[in-house]
Amino acid sequence: MDGAILVGHSYGGMVITGVADRLAERLAHLVYLDASVPLPGESWASPHPAHIREARRQRPQPGGVYEDPLVFDAARVGALPRTFIDCTAPALETITPSRERARTQPGWRYAEIATGHDAMISAPAMLLELLYTSIFF
Repeated sequence: MDGAILVGHSYGGMVITGVADRLAERLAHLVYLDASVPLPGESWASPHPAHIREARRQRPQPGGVYEDPLVFDAARVGALPRTFIDCTAPALETITPSRERARTQPGWRYAEIATGHDAMISAPAMLLELLYTSIFF
């Protein structure tokens, strides 16, 4: 299937970035939903202060997924249309570095939704509308 749109939430930004590096020709758009926006060679934990790196997540997960670096071609991933959706009520501290990257780096569409980090649970209708307008307009 070609023309796929990938949406990565939170840590899922790492995942869609890795997929985009390997399958860019099959993708139409990347959406980072309050998600990590890594730089080449960064892990999820790289841009975060120690107190965030040491905090427990909602579910147990092997530490390697947070600490192993993601190696990818930034030009290949950056050539794809990308949207960052910022969940602002309240803004999650772990997303701050990614939020700033999406606001300041070229090539990003940037949108906000006034809900918490898990927008697909707290505001699904608003999120669906925002996804549609961010990707197709």
